[in-house]
Amino acid sequence: METAVLLTQIILLGFTVIYGCQIFYFYRGIKKIKKGNNSAFHSIAVLIPARNEEENIAHCITALLNQDYDFSHYSIHIINDHSTDKTVAIVEELIQKNPERIFLHHAPERIQQISPKINAFRTALSETKNEIILTTDADCVPEKNWISTMNSYFEDNVGAVAGFTHFQKNNTVSPILYGVQFLEFISFTSCGAGASGNGQTIISNGSNMGFQRKAFDEAGGYDSFAHHSNGDDSLLVQRIEETKNWMVKFVVENTGFVTTTPVNRWKDFFNQRLRWGSQARNYNFSRLLFMGSIFLYYMLLVLSLPVLLIAGSFSWLIFFTVKMFFDFSFLFFVLRKLRLRNLLQYFFPAALIHIPSVLYGVLGSLFFNYTWKERVLRPVNTQSAQG
Repeated sequence: METAVLLTQIILLGFTVIYGCQIFYFYRGIKKIKKGNNSAFHSIAVLIPARNEEENIAHCITALLNQDYDFSHYSIHIINDHSTDKTVAIVEELIQKNPERIFLHHAPERIQQISPKINAFRTALSETKNEIILTTDADCVPEKNWISTMNSYFEDNVGAVAGFTHFQKNNTVSPILYGVQFLEFISFTSCGAGASGNGQTIISNGSNMGFQRKAFDEAGGYDSFAHHSNGDDSLLVQRIEETKNWMVKFVVENTGFVTTTPVNRWKDFFNQRLRWGSQARNYNFSRLLFMGSIFLYYMLLVLSLPVLLIAGSFSWLIFFTVKMFFDFSFLFFVLRKLRLRNLLQYFFPAALIHIPSVLYGVLGSLFFNYTWKERVLRPVNTQSAQG
C-alpha cells in the first residue's frame, strides 16, 4: 500500500509540475498579445445563424446596425435555420427599414451527416463576396466597437481572429450558476488566447470570431470536418493555422467583447460541455498531446483521491491547493486585464465544478448525444431529431 501511495504521489507531482508549466505558457502568451495595427477598411460580412431566436435577434441586429465601423464597408447576414417562431418576421421588418444593410438567407434542408451550423454558414458564404467574415450568435450583443476592433487585427498575414464573450447577468439564472459558467468560459478562452499569443491555435468560439475568405478557402473551408456536429469555430481556425500561410490572433480589448445570456439550468450547462468536448477528438496529435495532458491530470486527481484518503494521506489536498494557486494567479492576471476582477468571487465553486465538468464533457461526448437548438445531435455523423 505504501508503494502505491508513493507512486501515486510521484505521478501527481509530475503532472502538477507539467500543469504549472502549461499555465505559465498561457500567461506568457497573453502577455505577448499586441493590439491590431490594421487601419484599412476591409469589406466585412457579419454572419448570424438563427433558429427560433425571436427573443434575441432584434437586439443582436440593432447592436450591429449601431457599430462605429463605416456602414458602407459591412453588411449583416441572418441565416434562418428553419425557425418555427417569429424570427423571420422580425428580421424582415428590420430589413424594410435597412434594405441595403441587412440580408436574410434561408438554410436548405441539410444532409443528416452535415453539421446544422455549417450547413447554415455555407448558405451565406455562397451568397456573399466580402473579404472578411465575422460570425456571432443570434443571442449575442456585440460592443459598439466590435467590428472596428476585429478589423484592426486583420493585417495581411492574419487569417483568423477570435475574441472573448461576456455573460450578461439576469434574474433567470442563479448567481452561482452565472458566476461558474462565466468564469469557466473566460478560463477556456484565456487558455486559447494564451496559446494563440505563443503561435499555437487551440480554441475559438463562433460567438466572437472572424476569418479572411482567402484563408478560409486555402484551408479547405468546412469540407474536412463538416460531418462533425461541432467545429465551425475551433477546427476552422486550427485548419487555417495549419496552412502555414496565416496567423491566428486573439482580441483582448473590452471593445472586442460580445455579450450573451448564460444558460439558466445546470442540465443545460453540462449539455454545453458535451458539445464543446465533442471537438477534442478532431484535434491533431500535437494539440491532443498538449490538451490531453491536462485531461489526464484531472483524471489522476479524481482517481487518486480515494486511494490517498484510504491510506490516510492528505497529500491530495496539497496538490489540489497548488493547482488552485496556479489557476487563481492566471485568472487574476487575465480578469484584471479584462476589467472583470469581480468574477473572482466565484473562483472556489468554479474550481470544484471545473474538473468534473471537463471530464464529463470529454468522456461523455464519446457515449452521449447532446441537444442544440432543439435538435439532438451526435458528435460525428450528425442526425437530427426534430424539436
